[in-house]
Amino acid sequence: MVIGAGPIGVLIATVATAFGADVVIAEIDPGRRAAAEEMGLWTLDPSAVDQVAWVEEWTGGAGADVVFEVSGSAAAVLGATSLAKVRGTLVVVAIHSQPRPIDLHRLFWRELRILGARVYQRQDFERAIELVAGGDIPADRLITRVVPLAETASAFEALEAGGAMKILVEVAR
Repeated sequence: MVIGAGPIGVLIATVATAFGADVVIAEIDPGRRAAAEEMGLWTLDPSAVDQVAWVEEWTGGAGADVVFEVSGSAAAVLGATSLAKVRGTLVVVAIHSQPRPIDLHRLFWRELRILGARVYQRQDFERAIELVAGGDIPADRLITRVVPLAETASAFEALEAGGAMKILVEVAR
C-alpha cells in the first residue's frame, strides 16, 4: 500500500510492481490518480472510500504487508497503522516538517515495525539505473513539464494546485 501518488509514491509503486508485489496507491488528487493509472498502477481515492475496509477486503482481512507513507499528510500517518497487517511494516518516506501523531495502540497490538527511508547506498543507485534502462520505471512519464528558471514561481503554483506530477526547472541551456 502506497499513500501518495506523487513522483516518489509512483516510483515506489512501480519498483514494488517490478519485483512482483500487488500494489495500490491511495491518492486524493484526481490528476495524480489519473497519471498513476495511465502508467498501469492501481489506485483508490481515500476521500471516496473507507481505506481500512477497502484494504481489509483486498487482503482477505489480513492488512497490507507494507505501507509506504509518502504523502506527508498528518492524517495519512495517523491512519497508516490501520492499513498494515500483524507484524507488517510502515515505511515513512515523506519528509514531515513537524512531529506527527501516530497510533501507538495499533502499533503495539499489530506488532508493527516503523522504518524511515532517507539514505541510499551505491547498489540502490545501480539497481535504479537497471530498472529505468529496462523500462520497468516510466521515468519520462513522471515529468509533467520543464520550465525555465524565470517560471519557477508558476511551477510551484501548478504543483500546489494539484494535477502536476513533477515539474523540472531548467537553470541553463
